[in-house]
Amino acid sequence: MGGKRSPPKPSQEQDAPQASVFDRRLVNVLALIAVKGEKQADQILTLSAAGFTPAEIATLLRTTANTVSVTLYQAKTK
Repeated sequence: MGGKRSPPKPSQEQDAPQASVFDRRLVNVLALIAVKGEKQADQILTLSAAGFTPAEIATLLRTTANTVSVTLYQAKTK
């Protein structure tokens, strides 16, 4: 009983935030690949249809959330 103890294994709950960040980054990269080469308006519509929020789309496309919201609004009114 005097032997070395191995360190406790981290639980999945402790790993979840780290995995979640990785998963989200992977999704973002795949989304950008999917819309590469499209016009910005088409990129915005595609990403919105995929479930991204205007703020997330703005971050991905390096624009403002207002630009994204206006583009989405204009697309709905056409």
